[in-house]
Amino acid sequence: MDSDTLTRFWDKVEKPNSCWNWIACKNSNGYGHFGLNGKMIEAHRISYKLFKGKIPKGLQIDHLCRNRACVNPDHLEAVTQKENMLRGNSLQAINARKTHCNRGHPLTEDNIYRDSYGRHCKLCHKITTKKTGKKWRKENRERTNELQRQYVQRNRESVNRRRREQRMRN
Repeated sequence: MDSDTLTRFWDKVEKPNSCWNWIACKNSNGYGHFGLNGKMIEAHRISYKLFKGKIPKGLQIDHLCRNRACVNPDHLEAVTQKENMLRGNSLQAINARKTHCNRGHPLTEDNIYRDSYGRHCKLCHKITTKKTGKKWRKENRERTNELQRQYVQRNRESVNRRRREQRMRN
């Protein structure tokens, strides 16, 4: 980068405290943008390259201060995408940092199961399954049967049609 470009870059930085805030153009996520060679480049990436060198392939720049407008190289670190996400304040990051479930059970590898929605506490699953399983159905059988009868009365025609269709398939 030539001296004119460097001057133009540093004219857009304010150093009120430990964070060096980008005060010029920012994108909708709050990251500073700087025009260089006809392209818009994120300002924190330029700062990192100026002070620390090339960004290693496959790594992202993480703001240790959590201030997206900051270009202080001491606040910037090259990390994997996973590490960057887990350090953040997203719902996934908050849940990943949890060591206990809402009922206080430890979230250790032997007490969790994973599915497409994430990780779950096995002990809580057992408690919930027992509450909603056979015992619940037995205790609420009369109420459930009554609701079923009411549904059939309200929707007699469509229920009868479905029953006929089902008999025809069998």
